[in-house]
Amino acid sequence: MKTTFLSFLKKTDATTILGGAFLCIVFLFSSCENFLKSQGTADVIQQAIDYANSTKYSIKVDAQKGSGIVTKPAAGEALVKVTDTFNLSFSSESDSQFLKWEAYNLKTGEVFTDNTYLQIENPLMIDTTCTFVKDPEDENIVLAIRAVTAKRPRIVLSTPTFQETGAPRNSNVQILFDKFNMETSLIYYTPEEMQELKNRYKIKDEDFLKGDSEKCGGQYYGYIKNNIKYYKNIQIVSSPVEGSSLTQYYYDPYWEKDPNDMGGKTLVLQVTNPPPPMGVKIYITLAKDFCYFEEGVAVTLREDATITYKTNISKENVKPVIIFPKDSQNNDDYNVIKIKNSENEYISLPYNKHKTQVPANIPSFNDINNITMCFNFSALDEGGSGIANRFKLSYEILPDENVIELPYLYTTPDTGYTQWSEEYIIPRSTYFRGAGNCCFTIIAIDNDGNETTLKDKRNETLYFWFNLTQGAPNY
Repeated sequence: MKTTFLSFLKKTDATTILGGAFLCIVFLFSSCENFLKSQGTADVIQQAIDYANSTKYSIKVDAQKGSGIVTKPAAGEALVKVTDTFNLSFSSESDSQFLKWEAYNLKTGEVFTDNTYLQIENPLMIDTTCTFVKDPEDENIVLAIRAVTAKRPRIVLSTPTFQETGAPRNSNVQILFDKFNMETSLIYYTPEEMQELKNRYKIKDEDFLKGDSEKCGGQYYGYIKNNIKYYKNIQIVSSPVEGSSLTQYYYDPYWEKDPNDMGGKTLVLQVTNPPPPMGVKIYITLAKDFCYFEEGVAVTLREDATITYKTNISKENVKPVIIFPKDSQNNDDYNVIKIKNSENEYISLPYNKHKTQVPANIPSFNDINNITMCFNFSALDEGGSGIANRFKLSYEILPDENVIELPYLYTTPDTGYTQWSEEYIIPRSTYFRGAGNCCFTIIAIDNDGNETTLKDKRNETLYFWFNLTQGAPNY
C-alpha cells in the first residue's frame, strides 16, 4: 500500500516531527559555524568580495626605443587587480641584448629593488611572469616595468681591408670594436679549460702556447695538435669552408693597451716572419663569445664575425732601408762593423766607397780557424713582403767572391736588427778561406728578394776592409 506524506503526518505525532527538525537545524548551523572558523573561509570569502569590488590597475611595460618590442602583455599594458599574475615577454632587435626586467616608478624613474608592489618571478629571463602584490595608493607612484637592454659590440674597422690587388704581406691585423671595455681574457685559456682540453684531446702541457709576458701577461692563447696551431675563440683559415689553417703565420693575439685600462678595444694579430704567402685570401673569424660586461651580464656579438683580406698577388719591388746610428754630434757614423783581433779586442773596420781602393792602415787578422765579428744596424722593409730574417755579408778576397747569410739578433715582420752584444763566429773552413785583403759590404733583403747595400748619405755603397795574413787550412 502506497504511503503519502500526508498520510504519514496523520499517522505520526506532529510534535515529534517538529522537535527532530529543530534539532537537525541546530546541528547543521553549529557545524557550518565551526567550519568557517577553522578554515578561515570567512577571510577567503571577504577577499573574493574585495577582489570583485576592486578596480583594475594599469601597469605599463616598455623598453628603450629601438631595442626591441614587448610582446607580452599585449600593447605593452597589463590591466590587473592585486594578486593577479601576468606574462612578460620581449623580442630584442639584432643589435641589442636583453639583460633583465626591472620595476620602476614611471613618474620619477626610481627603480624598485624589492617586491613590495611587483614581484617578477625571474628578472633575468626574457619570458617570465609578474605578480601585482600591492597597490601603492600613492598618486606620486605609477608602477611600470621595463626590459633593460645593452647594445651588442660591433667591429667598426679592421685592417688591412680587402682589395683585389692585395694588401702588403707583412701587414699586422687590427680589429677595432665600438666598445672600449671588451673582455680581454676571452682569448686566453683558464686552467680549467686547459685541463678540459687535456682530457678531451690528450693535449700535453708542452703543447700549450704561452703569450708574450708584456703584451699577454704570459697567458696561454692556444695549443698545437697534429702540427696545427689553434687559438681560443679565433680561427684563421684560407677559406670559410674547410679552408687550410693559416695560424702558423701569426704570433700570439693581444689587446692593444688603452689609456683607460678598463679593457680592450683593438685586437691585434701580428704576422710572423716570413709572412703569409702571396695572393692568399685570409679569413679571420671571431667567435660570438667576444663580449663586454654590463651589470654582470656578458653582452656578446650577435653571431660569429668574419673579416677577410688578401695578400699581394705579385711581388713588390720596394728595396729595404738600412739604418745605422749617428755619432754624439748627430753626424752619420759608419762605424757599424767590428772584428775581434788576436788580442781579443774588438776594433772598428775602415771603409771606402771604392772597391778597388784599399784604405790605409787596414787591420790584419791572423787566426786561421774563425773570424769573430759584430754589427750594429737595423733594416726596415718599406714594401709589403716583410724584412727577411737574415742579412747578407758579401765579400771578396781576390780572386774569390762569396756571400754569407747571417741571422738578425731580432726581427719583426718589417724590421730586423743586430747590435754589438751579438757575436758572429764565422768558420774559415767554410768562408774566408784565402789570404789577402778582404773587402765586403752589408746587404739587407726582404722576403720578395729585393736587396739594398749599406750606403753613405750620397747613396754610394760602403766597402769595409781587413787583411787576412794566412789562408784557411785544407779540411
